[in-house]
Amino acid sequence: MTRITPMGYLMYSVACVAAILFTNGCHGKVTEDIFDYFVDQDTGVNHTVLRYTIENSEKKISCQLINFGATVTSLRVPDKDGNVDDILLGFDNVQSYNDSLNPYFGATVGRVANRVRGGTFKLDGTPYNLFKNAGNDTLHGGRRGFSRVMWQAEIKGDNQVKMTYVSPRDSEGFPGEVTAEATFTLLVNEVTKIPQLVITYKATANQRTPINIVNHAYFNLAGHKAGKDGIYRHKVQINADQYTKLDATLVPTGEIVNVTGTAYDLRNLTVVKAAIDGTGSDGVDINFCINGGRDEQKIQRDTAYIVDETSGRYLKLSTDQPGVQFYTHNNDNKFTGKEGFVYERHGAFCLETQNYPDSVNHDNFPNSIYGPNELYSHTSIYELGISTPTS
Repeated sequence: MTRITPMGYLMYSVACVAAILFTNGCHGKVTEDIFDYFVDQDTGVNHTVLRYTIENSEKKISCQLINFGATVTSLRVPDKDGNVDDILLGFDNVQSYNDSLNPYFGATVGRVANRVRGGTFKLDGTPYNLFKNAGNDTLHGGRRGFSRVMWQAEIKGDNQVKMTYVSPRDSEGFPGEVTAEATFTLLVNEVTKIPQLVITYKATANQRTPINIVNHAYFNLAGHKAGKDGIYRHKVQINADQYTKLDATLVPTGEIVNVTGTAYDLRNLTVVKAAIDGTGSDGVDINFCINGGRDEQKIQRDTAYIVDETSGRYLKLSTDQPGVQFYTHNNDNKFTGKEGFVYERHGAFCLETQNYPDSVNHDNFPNSIYGPNELYSHTSIYELGISTPTS
């Protein structure tokens, strides 16, 4: 069964926009409570970390967020039999989210997600040196970035939470001050009647600076405690004819390669275990160049489809970004997560919608520089439904 139809981009975009504008929120509710307490080791300031629960009673779906790192901590959805489970990996306390070993579970990552080679770049003739937190490179914004700081949150209506954060000038070595906004909306598409989580990032800067903000949710459609056995049976499809080639340090070389004949040809539904084995390495961790993603018209494009046929749950992803990082949680560390469950290697997958990694150092990659009076905008739609069995 074909899940992604590349020729249907524009019609899909129109349907998505209509759904966002006209969704009936009568079954929605947003509540706020205290998640934990956090002492900022840099400033000594005590913070109350708030948790927001967005739920839709009709569809039995809910999403939880905290204002530490604008992090999605839980996403509970029903399976084909109506049994509800949490499909996101995460923690039960803020100390674990703040730990330097946390692999960014559910976090908003910035100001520049993914890797910057050598932790350095040159902009308008001026060299900038960043905090290096991944060997000789900068990863996901540096030491704290956007993911290990407090955001200001507010409830918007009955199905949305908006968070804001001001990244100071020279933070992590980046030029200029950036004001970032993260909006999380849980809705039901009026056309398809299928639940969607819509994540929108916007940012402005008072000086030219690179911006690439990403959500780093770790999914397991079989349930967050299903582990690698649950992930291995998932099937994935990614709408990309090309990917950005990496060197041994996982930083793009600048070369854009066709997926044909490679382990990264996921244009048809592929069992995730086969995709992992096909790499001949620890697993998949690569940026795919979404078909049509570099077109001037910035619209929602079908990006990826992934399904767990045992539970029946599927995730269909669309975005207006040029790339998506498919990552199969190749980390060898073990993490004690929610409900005391120990997360291990290959126990989740990530689909990180983004600009191409290290774009600031490659003229042939999409632009990542934004200055005064320029708006950075990034919207991704996560459709969460039940698959129809195929014969």
